[in-house]
Amino acid sequence: MRGGFADRNHIVLSVPRTGGVIHRVQDESRCMGVWTGLLTQTSFPGAMFHRPIRLEVDSRGLVTNIVGFGDNYIGRLFSLNEGPASGFLYTKGRDPANVDEHDMIHLIGTHTGEKITGFYETEESVEGDANLIRISP
Repeated sequence: MRGGFADRNHIVLSVPRTGGVIHRVQDESRCMGVWTGLLTQTSFPGAMFHRPIRLEVDSRGLVTNIVGFGDNYIGRLFSLNEGPASGFLYTKGRDPANVDEHDMIHLIGTHTGEKITGFYETEESVEGDANLIRISP
């Protein structure tokens, strides 16, 4: 991917995502709290899969506890004010007794009030809808 700084808080992308903009996170604590929700797989017709998840996010945007995947996940969850939200969850290492089929999950959505709605994707091209609700700050 190519692009360049438009100013100190924005990167404008060119090939292959012409017109895309990356924003600097101004407040890492915006998503702090406990989030619960559902990832609903929409790729691969006929294989609909619903995965309940629970995320605990600290004031640095670090996801300190993830329920719904193997025990070795860690990640970050950020948003810009009430607007774009993005999170990455990935495995810290392979524990043969607790391996999940996904090494990385990317959440992309919109943060409005106490909700994040959007979609997710994995490195294996699994995609679906993501709906999260903050149940405590």
